[in-house]
Amino acid sequence: MEEFKPRLWAEGFRRGVQGKEATLFLGDGSPWVWNLADELFPHAIQVLDYWHLCESVWKASHLIFTDEEEKRHWVENITEKMLRQGKVDEVIKTIKSTTIRTEEEKKAVETLLGYIENNRKRINYPFLEQKGYPIGSGITESACKRIVGARHKQAGVRWSKTGVQKMLNLVSFMDIALCDLPSCSWRYRIF
Repeated sequence: MEEFKPRLWAEGFRRGVQGKEATLFLGDGSPWVWNLADELFPHAIQVLDYWHLCESVWKASHLIFTDEEEKRHWVENITEKMLRQGKVDEVIKTIKSTTIRTEEEKKAVETLLGYIENNRKRINYPFLEQKGYPIGSGITESACKRIVGARHKQAGVRWSKTGVQKMLNLVSFMDIALCDLPSCSWRYRIF
């Protein structure tokens, strides 16, 4: 963390987060992530990654329901019909009204409710989508898979730790340099 924090701040500064465009800070809901955002980028709009939230809803559904159709309906209702529409209070009511039969189900519901309640202010997906901002980290995760996976995990390729780091630095630098060109199509910055 001590190495990551100054690097994150420097990258944010390099990209000009101090003012002209909205700065988004996407996170998975972990408290340390939001503490870092508050410390380094207090002006940033904090966003709970929609897909991490969906994953948490699915995880709870597997502990609560045995019927696959019930699971699918419950998850779809919560994620697409409520959370995506910004109806956080309805989500909380729906989860609280779910029939609980076991201690394991009770714990799953409490965990999910805590996750949503602790991140309530970061679940404003209609506003973000209206502005054209991302609600998930898919762009970043895809870039990581492309840079690390596709280019460096090919069949028969072997790297030393030092060698792969040098190549990742070079590839990342090239991608960043290309993105900084006037023709770059990025409309927003993600941190």
